[in-house]
Amino acid sequence: MSKNVFLPILLLFISNTSWCQSSKFEEALAKAHNQRSVRDSALLLAQNAYHIAKTEKEEESLSLAQVYIGAAYNNLSRLDTSIFILKNQIESLDQDLFESGMAHWYLAKGYQHKADYIASKQEYLIAKEIFDRKDSALFVSYCLSGIGICQGMQGNYSEALEWFIEAYDHKLVNGLESESGSDLHNIANVYMRQGSYDKAIDHYRLSLKLKSSENDHSPYTGIGGAYNLQGMTDSALYYYKKSYDISVATNNIRSRMSAGINLSNIYFQKKEHRLAISYLREALESPALQSRTVSTVNVELGKNYFGLGMLDSAEYYLKIGWQEAKPANNRQYLAEASEFLSTVLGEQKRFEEAYEYAGYSMAYADTISRERRNDAITDQRIKLETLKKQHEIDSLNKENLIQQYRVLSLVVGGSGLGIIALLAFINFRSRAKLKQQKLEEEKMALKLELDKKIAQLSAHTLHMIHHKNGLEEIEQHLTDLEGVGKQKIKNVININKAQEKDWENFNTYFSEVHGQFFDILKSHHENLTQSEVRLCALIRMNLANQEMATLLNIEAKSVKMARYRLKKKLNLLEDQDLNKYIRQLEHSPSLLTE
Repeated sequence: MSKNVFLPILLLFISNTSWCQSSKFEEALAKAHNQRSVRDSALLLAQNAYHIAKTEKEEESLSLAQVYIGAAYNNLSRLDTSIFILKNQIESLDQDLFESGMAHWYLAKGYQHKADYIASKQEYLIAKEIFDRKDSALFVSYCLSGIGICQGMQGNYSEALEWFIEAYDHKLVNGLESESGSDLHNIANVYMRQGSYDKAIDHYRLSLKLKSSENDHSPYTGIGGAYNLQGMTDSALYYYKKSYDISVATNNIRSRMSAGINLSNIYFQKKEHRLAISYLREALESPALQSRTVSTVNVELGKNYFGLGMLDSAEYYLKIGWQEAKPANNRQYLAEASEFLSTVLGEQKRFEEAYEYAGYSMAYADTISRERRNDAITDQRIKLETLKKQHEIDSLNKENLIQQYRVLSLVVGGSGLGIIALLAFINFRSRAKLKQQKLEEEKMALKLELDKKIAQLSAHTLHMIHHKNGLEEIEQHLTDLEGVGKQKIKNVININKAQEKDWENFNTYFSEVHGQFFDILKSHHENLTQSEVRLCALIRMNLANQEMATLLNIEAKSVKMARYRLKKKLNLLEDQDLNKYIRQLEHSPSLLTE
């Protein structure tokens, strides 16, 4: 009896023990899932689930637990570790499991943070398919939003907007309106980027109506930002204060710091510098202040101390901000800090240092301008490529349609001649339309190239004007300086003013935009001096007399005299317009006067 009864009891005990462990794992995994975005505990909970799975020696359970370990490392910004773990688990997971979708989703987030947007979008699409099969509407929306963020980070704002709207609509259709605040924010952010401030404000206000937004400061921050960008400082101040008050009430340290910096920006604009400084000092002492924001706060402190006339404090904070912005290559703040430092040092009559920082300011500003111009040109190129691809698709569709008509003509038989005639007509129309489309594409490409060259010429000319204006401003401050140092700086200024390389570059850019202008000018007027040729080029660009004076290192009244002499030398009559004649040179050389 003892052996026969004991064996079933033992087996029942083992079975119950195994069931308890499985239940424990499921409970641990559920906790890891629910707390996956809580940085402090997510990794511990995921590791606990892993240890339970290891005790049970269940391979699938181990893989599931490791998905959440990878997710925890993602939230801790340990991206390489996260990607390594998740990629290893994806291969062993059943693609119909919800956790498989989670693995692809977190992998997509990892690639997104590493700015690998193509890989990120691909992983989001795979995750979306899995979540679609699992009827997880919320996570499908998360994937759509993620793709939108990838598009937005690449500057494709129209495409980003489409994905964000699809994510928002998906939540509404599936009864998840209360969860749609982040989508409304994303849509509003795109409208902000596009300069559609009213639409942005409307979407931020929509999010305020959601229950989930009752203690959310971000819609107020967004509305404040939209008003600030429109120069409506009082309205911006109201909403930034609301954001700050909510952050204080909810004890959200990070949001409070961010709202304080926004408030300081408004108070700086309103010249209420002491209030601005109080918020900036609070931000500087905040435990939530990140290293990349420290330079911003210090530069803003320097600007406000300068506004109070406290030059030593202004110099101190501006130099700290400048040094901190340099490793991160934050050109926006480097340019701004350099400009203010140049002014501060000039006020202190430290002209050599002022001149040095003025040079930095111009260099950084020029780089920013060039990058923005290149971004705009890249955006146009992307649009052109998209247009070309669409035309290729249209062409293929038309060819397929023609092929269908051809097949139809064979079937119809007796009415073949009429169909052939129709096909010939369609074929002719299609080819004519494709030819027209090709011409339009070529015209667009040529215009794009011309726009690029005009932008380069304008940017170089503005750089020359800005550079020489800066030199003249420093030269004016030299009047109070005596001794050898004064002459040394004057020599440097004169050398920089006489930079012939600038004019060589100018001639290159000008010729790319205005073709054979110099050749035509010289063929009709061989006796023009180099200065007169340069004056003709500046007139062709429709520059003001003051701008021409700056570039030619002469006074504005001297430009008027130079124009008068040039008109005489070109044998123009009293009533002939010099500007019109020079414009005519490039386009209608045959109409030149003898």
